Amino acid sequence: MTAATQPHPTKPPAYERQGVTLDDLIDFTPELRAEAERMFRGYTGGPLFTPPTVVTDENRGTLTLPSAAGGSNWMGACLDPETGIIYIPSMTLVMTLGLRENTEGRSEFSYLTDFEFPQVGPQGLPLVKPPYGRITAIDLNRGEIVWQVPHGDGPRDHPAIKHLNLGPLGSATNGVIPDFPFGRVFLRSAGVV
Repeated sequence: MTAATQPHPTKPPAYERQGVTLDDLIDFTPELRAEAERMFRGYTGGPLFTPPTVVTDENRGTLTLPSAAGGSNWMGACLDPETGIIYIPSMTLVMTLGLRENTEGRSEFSYLTDFEFPQVGPQGLPLVKPPYGRITAIDLNRGEIVWQVPHGDGPRDHPAIKHLNLGPLGSATNGVIPDFPFGRVFLRSAGVV
């Protein structure tokens, strides 16, 4: 049973996407958008806290953002104590979460967790819109996002979108921002401060 209510913090605002809906699908071209919508029909989408669905031949599970490997997992953050600004690298890495009937009988549970990272979308591009990696600066004194930029080139040289001459799309393999004062040097060399 799920809780009747879920508390939501009001500050700072979310710096990474939460949930996956039709509005999140790539739309570089009408053809890629149509293919993304067709692929999306094979999953359950919804806002943050959409529960996992039972995996069937028609439904491969619930698409989730942030995921177990996306958001700001593993990469840490960098705080500038002089300004009170925290710099957070994050990535948009879609994951499916589902329940599969326990046919093995090795536990007392009727259903087991099933998850995967379906990174291949239309023509091998991600299923959702960029940025796929970003750095967000949050003023902890005001609880506000100061700026947010894509981090990494991403698939902008993919044959299906190369002709669009897109700027950086962000990469889902961002890496870590070093602690200050080295973090300030890193951010400056990356052109974000």
